[in-house]
Amino acid sequence: MSRPLIYLAGPMAGLTHAQAGSWREDISSSLLSVCDCINPLRGKGFLSELGAITTDEYPQHPLTRQAAVVTRDRFDVQRCDLVLMNLHDADRISIGTMVELGWANAYNKPIVLIMNDRDIHNHIFTKQLAGWICTDLSQACEVVRAIFELPSTGGSEDL
Repeated sequence: MSRPLIYLAGPMAGLTHAQAGSWREDISSSLLSVCDCINPLRGKGFLSELGAITTDEYPQHPLTRQAAVVTRDRFDVQRCDLVLMNLHDADRISIGTMVELGWANAYNKPIVLIMNDRDIHNHIFTKQLAGWICTDLSQACEVVRAIFELPSTGGSEDL
């Protein structure tokens, strides 16, 4: 049996590469022993030198052209086993992440959502499309392990 594949969705625009990537790296490390994670920032390390990520096109690299971003993200959502979406503490609505939420629902992908009632994405559609709503990264990792019937280690690799 192949390892579960988890797509890590969440806001990027307005954040630096490090800000958008740190929680994804934490999740990937925490779940490394039980699944593989798809990071939409993979192959885009050069963005770390450009300040805040925008929705503008970065024509200097084929992976960051607008059509390429949308195409690869849609492909990733389509091929994954589950979408883990982190909307906690977003300071503005992420249109791209909301589109990914719709794709995940349309492709019948289970959605684990990290959000609380005070978050800007708190909306009937967001809450009703998510199978599980968690308050933090640690709880989300616990839910992912339970979904795939993977035992929690209870050790240091948990967030």
